[in-house]
Amino acid sequence: MGALLRTTDGGDSWERLPPPPTAGRFVFADPQRGFLQSAPIADRLFTTPDGGDSWYQVVLSDIALYDLPVVHEDRISTVAVTVLDDDTPALYSFQTTDGGISWQLVDFIDLPAGHYYEPVPSLITLTGDLFAYGLGNSLVTRFWGQEQPLSGVILTLADAGADAIWALVASGECEGDRCRRTWRLMAVGGVGQDSRTTRELLNRSQEEESTPVRSARDSDSASTQAIVSLDYGFDTCAAPTIEDMEKWKTAGPFMDANVYLGGAAYACRHIQHNLDANWVTAVFAQGWRLIPTWVGPQAPCWPHGTIKFSTNLALARDEGAAQAVAAVNGARSIGLGDGTPIYYDMEQYPANNPACSSAVRAFVDAWSVGIEDQGYVAGLYGSPINASADWREGIVANPPSVIWLAHWECNAKETQCEWQDGPTVSSRYLDDRYWAGNRRIRQYWGDHKEVWGGVPLMIDRNYANGLVVGR
Repeated sequence: MGALLRTTDGGDSWERLPPPPTAGRFVFADPQRGFLQSAPIADRLFTTPDGGDSWYQVVLSDIALYDLPVVHEDRISTVAVTVLDDDTPALYSFQTTDGGISWQLVDFIDLPAGHYYEPVPSLITLTGDLFAYGLGNSLVTRFWGQEQPLSGVILTLADAGADAIWALVASGECEGDRCRRTWRLMAVGGVGQDSRTTRELLNRSQEEESTPVRSARDSDSASTQAIVSLDYGFDTCAAPTIEDMEKWKTAGPFMDANVYLGGAAYACRHIQHNLDANWVTAVFAQGWRLIPTWVGPQAPCWPHGTIKFSTNLALARDEGAAQAVAAVNGARSIGLGDGTPIYYDMEQYPANNPACSSAVRAFVDAWSVGIEDQGYVAGLYGSPINASADWREGIVANPPSVIWLAHWECNAKETQCEWQDGPTVSSRYLDDRYWAGNRRIRQYWGDHKEVWGGVPLMIDRNYANGLVVGR
């Protein structure tokens, strides 16, 4: 839930409105008519006809990600919707002329197969046509008939007029204990009828330290312990409230829940408001066990993100060691003590890049040593293809002790998905002899909504024969 305030005197006084259904971004076309995008996952869209006193959900597809609508004149609004389907994902545009009461499908395009975690950035014309959209660092200009590579991952697109497009792109890199993020405002086109010239209009960078000062061990955290789970679990982008966790524990089939400790590449840290030591104590008392996860810099060849570690093997090793210290600090700060498994979130990267694989192996080796030296258990989350090629025993001198495999058997669009593999937690992409004996978790169903105890959450589902933490 969020809070929404309204002013009628230019900001001198504010009136608190009834709680909106989510705390996402919003836009108003006039004092009465507006739209609200859900957060942290943009899987719902709401409209209000009365200035925020009441909200109604707009449903344009069963499972989709909604961009914030663009409001035009004469009560016309357009919205881009990324429809999630593992086999045939697509980008749709819808238009309303009555303030969101009814919507008409105007245009659509097929998207490359894959997993989409945020709405695809798009540029929609006044008539609702999909003029351009962003895929990673490529601007696809549909009517210009070409792809334009840009210097980072595309965040948003805007019409700059005169046959030009503005694109906000982000990039980043880490070296040692510091990470740099860079945002660029780019202009594409607008220089002659046939020119697709790319020009940088604005450049802003921000540095942040990725390794906090190491804290003393918290004696109160010694009551936590590693536990072998043989149960279902779920992971979601930010920790739900204590009350919602209790409802899910009572009504749902889950025993394990993922928690994101932080990291430079953690996408939802700006809305991670609930997770602290009190939250951990409360959910342990409810009977939950936790899967602590750290989302630091990603592989140098990862095509989607903005924060990556170096291809230089010495630097990659230093960064792996630094991330281990930072992750353990994060675990200790919420009361997770020695013996806790910490899983590094390494999103899938191309398997045919030798330089990238070498850097990953150096990073993973240093991560494993760094975590274990501090009294914790080194884990890794990611693709079983990457695990087989770069993380396993025989490839890395010090492989992680436990593994969390992202191998989906069920499409995100499906509403039912039963785990069939029992306690073996196998994957056809990884030999069963690696991480055998209570050392595996499998994420087998991703990007879907479940409702337990009346509480809807967008989650991935897991089944475990491996280590979690509890009391």
